[in-house]
Amino acid sequence: MKIHFVDQQWLGEETKKIQQETFHAAGMEVVFHDWETEEEIINGAKDGDAIMVVAVPVSGKVIEALPNLKFIGRCGIGYDSVDLKAATEKGIPVCNVPDYCAYEVASHSFALMMALKRHLIPFMNRAKAGGYGQGTGYVCRRLSRQKLGLLGFGRIARELGKMAKGMGMEVLVYDPFITEVNQENVRLCSLEEVLREADIVSVHTPLTDSTRHMIGEKQLSMMKKDAVIINTSRGPVIDTKALLSALDKGEIGGAGLDVCEGEPLPADSQVFRTKNIIVTPHVAMYSEEAMADLHRKLTKQAVDVLSGKWTENIVNPEVKEKKNWK
Repeated sequence: MKIHFVDQQWLGEETKKIQQETFHAAGMEVVFHDWETEEEIINGAKDGDAIMVVAVPVSGKVIEALPNLKFIGRCGIGYDSVDLKAATEKGIPVCNVPDYCAYEVASHSFALMMALKRHLIPFMNRAKAGGYGQGTGYVCRRLSRQKLGLLGFGRIARELGKMAKGMGMEVLVYDPFITEVNQENVRLCSLEEVLREADIVSVHTPLTDSTRHMIGEKQLSMMKKDAVIINTSRGPVIDTKALLSALDKGEIGGAGLDVCEGEPLPADSQVFRTKNIIVTPHVAMYSEEAMADLHRKLTKQAVDVLSGKWTENIVNPEVKEKKNWK
């Protein structure tokens, strides 16, 4: 069995070692590449029984072009970059690891929230310019009297909610897939209620047809003037043009983005020229521990499937009907 790891530029030495040791122990070969396009996968992985991928899209064209393909591993939580329908039609399991970085993404979201609400960037610039004290133009409010709004209430949002409650905050939740929340200081709301009441809105939804530009001009106009919005999920959930306009006009207080539409952003992007915005380069999921956890779990899932065993975190379980699994 041969596994092609598509984009090793995302791997560290320790995570590469995890891949090598696990596949070697199973009598399988893993080959690492610096591919960046679908064409490179098609041309280079025709002999592959599995592909592992971080960022390069895996389209139906790719899936159709690889005759031996039996497994697709998406190194992360989201799998919108994989053509799930095409994989399912060919009976190919697609796996992700939905639980490897919940703490990291939640803590990164919390850090962005704190940086914005405590005006850390402007205060740093004030200190560098020789200023002292808070000056004028920036107002900080006691966090324990503020409300955190969560759009989506999966693993990451729940972790962030715990952090916020630890600071004495009330948590508002919008999630159309749940009907009740049995937690103290957590209230289930409509989307409009969250946007109108929350002092911080944090986005934790997957990217689907229904969530693309879920936050646009109309939704941003509902938010408080001093409210901030955080996005550590997927860039296109927020309409960037509408967000930048709202920030320019002072309609909301700020934004913290670890993900953006069209990432990575060019150096001259308007995002970097807009006031009251903090951008990080899609690193919310990162810690050494999280990366090791991700690759241990996903590599085991690959070995299971290639050995004919059903495994956990198969996001298209319909493929079970197409084969007799152990």
